[in-house]
Amino acid sequence: MPDLTLDTIANVRIYQNKTGYRFSADAIILHAFVNLTRIESIADLGAGSGIIGILIAKKYPASKVVLVELQENLAGLARKNVILNGLEERVVVVKADIKKISGELSEFRIQQSKGFLPERGHKQSPLKTNSFDLVIS
Repeated sequence: MPDLTLDTIANVRIYQNKTGYRFSADAIILHAFVNLTRIESIADLGAGSGIIGILIAKKYPASKVVLVELQENLAGLARKNVILNGLEERVVVVKADIKKISGELSEFRIQQSKGFLPERGHKQSPLKTNSFDLVIS
């Protein structure tokens, strides 16, 4: 992994690359915009380092969250951030191309995923049509 910084925003610690994509105030704004009474399942498409999905997972402690990221280095970084924030029981990282997500994928089984699903060779995926209360990107 490239050089990283460890940053704190709200009640979340996030590793991010020193150069290239870094989260901004937009993450906090989007997180604050979500104002639902109850959310059980959340998908964050194009999750990057996982900042928005992790913030929302902390805001809704009964929810399960899927972070979908195409770039392998960012998916790995998101996984590291999920563990850093103690959310590996509720937040899973999927390295996948969102353009290829299909309604034929099987249901969300976070206990069987162990927190990380590779793009290929895994028979179960947490993505299924109409299976999320909230989708962010």
